[in-house]
Amino acid sequence: AAQSEVKRDMEIARDEVRHLKNALDRLPPRCRETLILKRVENLTRSEIAQRMGITENTVKDHLTAAAHLLADMLYTDKPDLETNP
Repeated sequence: AAQSEVKRDMEIARDEVRHLKNALDRLPPRCRETLILKRVENLTRSEIAQRMGITENTVKDHLTAAAHLLADMLYTDKPDLETNP
């Protein structure tokens, strides 16, 4: 019984990772790049701005947009119009 629970948990985790990757792939490129630099590479807004050649305010705007878009994609039951016309 314990092994089947572990398998089920692993399958759920794999599905969640796939869902997150799919959502990240659907972000606008600049939002995705900004989010990855902030959350994966741990750069500051200032460092991101320098690397991308944009202002810190624009970095903030990209991060805010990315957070809202990801929340919509991950936590709502809206159909994806790109794959379900």
